[in-house]
Amino acid sequence: MQVSLNVRKLNMKFRNSVGYILDLDIESNDMSFIGEESIAKAGRCVIVWLNSMFVVIGVVMVAIGVILKSPSDVGFIKAAENAIKIALNAVLKGTYLTNYSISSFNMSDLFSGISTGMIVGGILILFLSFFGCCGGCFKMSKLLIVYSISVGVFLVVELIVVILMYAAPSTIQGSIKDLFKRTMEDFRGIQGENIASLGWMFVIYEFECCGVNSYKDFHNFAPQWNRYPIDNGTNITAPITCCKSLITEGDISCATEKGLNIYEQGCFDAIWDKVLGKPLYAGLGFTSMFVFQAVLIIFSAILSKTITDDARIEPIYG
Repeated sequence: MQVSLNVRKLNMKFRNSVGYILDLDIESNDMSFIGEESIAKAGRCVIVWLNSMFVVIGVVMVAIGVILKSPSDVGFIKAAENAIKIALNAVLKGTYLTNYSISSFNMSDLFSGISTGMIVGGILILFLSFFGCCGGCFKMSKLLIVYSISVGVFLVVELIVVILMYAAPSTIQGSIKDLFKRTMEDFRGIQGENIASLGWMFVIYEFECCGVNSYKDFHNFAPQWNRYPIDNGTNITAPITCCKSLITEGDISCATEKGLNIYEQGCFDAIWDKVLGKPLYAGLGFTSMFVFQAVLIIFSAILSKTITDDARIEPIYG
């Protein structure tokens, strides 16, 4: 009798222990599911809100690109264009080259490539943001997967480009410099009314620089450059627009070898310093961009997994 009672007690303890362990396991799984679901809900809000914002940014970029196709109709661009015309006309007057005109100077030609880039970039952002926004709003796992993969590809490409920019600058910077040098092939000097001549005069005036690396680039890469701009046969060493002082009374000595007084910094370095020349700000900007994209990838992956798990749950009847 005593043995039977002890066996019953052991069975009851075993059942209670197993039941307790099972309860703990179920509760643990429930808590895990609730935590994952909460993260997915938060991620869904972040994805939808941020991609809605990027839809607006994409639309604005496309709009700016379209506007830059005809910048002469925009007030502040028209003002800049007029200021450059006045400065170049003053140089022409100072060198007595009054028979030349820069009335054809039009910033729409200069901004043509930029405007196309803005339109293409804006359309890409619109499509990508559409995938993220719709995938989050309507819980479409396939769209979210496409979105996360696309953002991941962009992130990898950006990381490679940034690493090359600072760890091996000759790879990226060298390619950009070669592109700049190719634009010099049609540079004709202050008398030129073509886009290459006017474009380079605009860059020199705006950034106070000369050449890609230095004024010597015009000797090497500008075969059409007129080195005898005035009738007295003076041979200039650098384009007249590179002079630091304003040309007056036909005195172009600032552009000759003996009296050389020109901007010493190359235009590539001048533009680079203005855009990416501050390592602290550039580093903060790139880091923020990378973290931001990584957060979007993680949230979209969690949300797509949650949607897939929910889809597997079958209704229970009876």
